[in-house]
Amino acid sequence: MYSVILDDKIIEDLEKLRQEIIAQIRAKIYDHLAHHPRELGKRLQGPHKGLYSYRHGNYRIIYRIFVDKKTIVINSIGHRSEVYKI
Repeated sequence: MYSVILDDKIIEDLEKLRQEIIAQIRAKIYDHLAHHPRELGKRLQGPHKGLYSYRHGNYRIIYRIFVDKKTIVINSIGHRSEVYKI
């Protein structure tokens, strides 16, 4: 199992969402993604190279995997129409 680190901005991202969505996303992160980050996520390209995206409905969890430390750093969480904007 990988440990999960939430970037400081993530708290702000989550506060913008409804409580039920927050609970579902937290469950996805800790119950699924923390166990299989490479298998569940999609490797991103272009300006997001090195990051992965994990889907929850219309929301995306953008993260980086540090295999040597068995750590996942969540970089952003948001609606698919907004989360990929630089």
